[in-house]
Amino acid sequence: MSILIINFIISERCLTPQMLQNFQSGNYHILARPTLSGPEQTIQTPHFIIHYTTSGTDAVSPAYAESVAVYAEYSWQKEVVEFGWFAPPPDNNQGGDNRYDMYIKSLGSGVLGYTAPEYSYSGYGTEGATSYIVIGTGIDQYGWDLLRVTVAHEFHHAIQFAYTAYDGSWFYENTSTWMEDMVYPDINDYIGYQSTNPSPLTTTYYPINTFSNLYQYAGAIFPYFIYEYLGNSQQPMKDIWYQMGIVSGNNTLIDIFDVLSLNYSKPQDEILSYYAIWRFFTGSRWNDGVGYRYSEGNLYITSSLFRNITSYPKTDSNQLIPIKNPGGTQYIRLGPYSGNLRIIMKFKQCIGCAKVYLIRVPGPVINDITGNSDSIDVIYDFTGYNYGALVVVSKELGGQDIIYRFTIAPASDIVENINDEFKIVVDRRNIKLISKNKNYEFKLYGIDGKIVENKQLKPGIYIYNLRMKDKIYKGKIVVN
Repeated sequence: MSILIINFIISERCLTPQMLQNFQSGNYHILARPTLSGPEQTIQTPHFIIHYTTSGTDAVSPAYAESVAVYAEYSWQKEVVEFGWFAPPPDNNQGGDNRYDMYIKSLGSGVLGYTAPEYSYSGYGTEGATSYIVIGTGIDQYGWDLLRVTVAHEFHHAIQFAYTAYDGSWFYENTSTWMEDMVYPDINDYIGYQSTNPSPLTTTYYPINTFSNLYQYAGAIFPYFIYEYLGNSQQPMKDIWYQMGIVSGNNTLIDIFDVLSLNYSKPQDEILSYYAIWRFFTGSRWNDGVGYRYSEGNLYITSSLFRNITSYPKTDSNQLIPIKNPGGTQYIRLGPYSGNLRIIMKFKQCIGCAKVYLIRVPGPVINDITGNSDSIDVIYDFTGYNYGALVVVSKELGGQDIIYRFTIAPASDIVENINDEFKIVVDRRNIKLISKNKNYEFKLYGIDGKIVENKQLKPGIYIYNLRMKDKIYKGKIVVN
């Protein structure tokens, strides 16, 4: 199977979100079960009835229909029996009896299938629904693997509706795409979506709940992170969906982080921060991220950098590309440096809205440098490291975009060697005169000629005046 071909043919892989929206809006007439173009035939399995025809525009071969039946039963065995998810509820004998109904029908170019909620069902929570699935015709022309993962994907939508039919469409698609790889770990269809734009790796600053183009499928790496970060266990995701079902309304984000915090002692800012760090160590950086990476992250594309700094000092801003809430992130790569680097960040209209981590490789060595207010000013030794990176990640579920300005500079830049006894350095925005000689007078002036206090100076040009017994030295100093 070619991942690239699969992504080329899929413009709108799954129509389930549209069906979900119609159900939530009460447009039930749009959710009516399909009528096939020719005489209907069925294949009956222990858990499914497959409805198909061999004539007209919806025609498929009996072998195609049999394959759908086999893949459906395999998905049931994996998702319900082995993984322990709730089975789809009975549908009051729609389609023949209470076995789950799948219809095979032509859906047009690029659409592989959909799952439609049908009637409210409160057997597992408060917001469940019965449903049926429609699988497109002709998917086998792109390989049987694509048909396999399509059935697994849509069947998990049916399972999701057992819990709730009233939450955010983005998470339905995240979860079903992740489940494809749980059922068929060797197919890796989900990996191809990471190369699309937008995706969690190409547009890292997008919010995690983005529903745009193919992002919601690429977003499978969010539940994949939850699964692997919490011990390769299905239970956290099952707990999340159960919580979504017993809490009325669309509270998807709150439910996710409530469960992870209360049930697993993983607060919201930790989950969002380490999801961001794991996304940094993908592709060519995967080998650098031991202990902080996806098991298949070497197969992903390398996540995009916001900035790649190769010389110091460097001052910049993300004013034109702010970080979106929730969970958006940006990576600033720091090229090799022998010595101490000073990292200064100032956030605009943002107090405590972001987490900031410093990564140094090899190791990796990861330090939380967030600070306690709207600014950061720290110094770290980069000697012996191949490179570093700043990870700036939104930790809030809402609010304003995150905008910041940063300066990365050597911790002590020699500005001027006055003579063998005196030299001037800039350290943490303080201008210091270093000398063993105590007999001098040192004054600092702004560009306007007014004397300034030498403490946490603003970026700009300053004039110094060094007066000794028999000499006076004057000069300019630039503070970045």
